[in-house]
Parts: sequence; structure tokens; C-alpha cells
Amino acid sequence: LKAQQPAASDSYEVVSTIKVTPGKTAEFLKYIEDTTKKIAQMRLTSGEITGWYLLRAVYTAGRETAGDYLIVTNYPGSPTEPKTGEALAAAYRAAGVKMTPAEASVVRNRVSSIISTETWQYKERVGHSGKGYYVVRNMMRIKDSAGYNDYVKSVAKPIAEERVKSGSLSGWSLLTK
Repeated sequence: LKAQQPAASDSYEVVSTIKVTPGKTAEFLKYIEDTTKKIAQMRLTSGEITGWYLLRAVYTAGRETAGDYLIVTNYPGSPTEPKTGEALAAAYRAAGVKMTPAEASVVRNRVSSIISTETWQYKERVGHSGKGYYVVRNMMRIKDSAGYNDYVKSVAKPIAEERVKSGSLSGWSLLTK
């Protein structure tokens, strides 16, 4: 799900890494379809968020590969505080979710675990991703931020722009914590 993207420097994404309970993938995906996706669509329509993606891990490598899925939520500015109490219940009803937040929480906890949630700020962005696309996420610790930023502006971003223009890449972005 996505809308018009704001300027890179003004937007953020919140990424939750999800581990699905063994044998519960079908139930997890039904839970996402019945609750999380409906809430995300409502938030997208209202302009509270600019995108929401459920990404399945296809190939993982490196030290931190604990998750089966990522839920990525894009914000036009700083992320909003999560709704709680009656405001959350009202959002569930407005989105057409048939469970209460408490019931949904029980199902979510039975079929999955949230491994981590992180907030990232976009620094650069070219193109976009979409349904059915593969997303490659590389995490790096940069020792020379100024040098790396120069490299991104003079080499990486222009290459990404050319690849998007030629159709060999749909999108590219650089985010920082």
C-alpha cells in the first residue's frame, strides 16, 4: 500500500521484524489480512502514513537474520504515537476489523513475535517499490559519515537514478537511524 512520497529528508519509516511461530504462517497471514492491513489502509487513506509493506524474508545473510517478515510503515514526517485504549478500539471499528484490539493481540502473540522495531529517517530516495517487488536491505555501520555521504551523492545516487530511468531498478533509498 502506498501514496505519494514526501521529500526524503522529511520522511521516516518504522520497521518491525517479525518471527512467525512455527507452523502458524497461514494463520499469521490471515491475521495480517484481517487486522493490520485494514488498519494500514485506513491510515494511508487519512494521510497519517504514506506507505505500508509486508516483506517476506527470501534470502537472509549476516549476523541479524532472526525474522521471517518485516512490516514497514512509511510516515510523511515523524512517526505518530501509537493509538491506545478507546482511540485504538475506534480505529479498529472504523477499519472494519472484526476483533477488538485485545482479541487481535492474543491472536498476534499466538502466531508471531515482534523481534525488534526500529525507526529510520530517509536521507536519499530514488524511485519506489511496490507489490511483488523484491527488496534488498543492506545494513552497514559507517565509520566516515561525511565521506560516505559524498560517495552517495556523487556515485551511488546517480547510478541508482540511471538504473531507475533505464528500468533495471525500481527504487533505491538511503536511511539512517
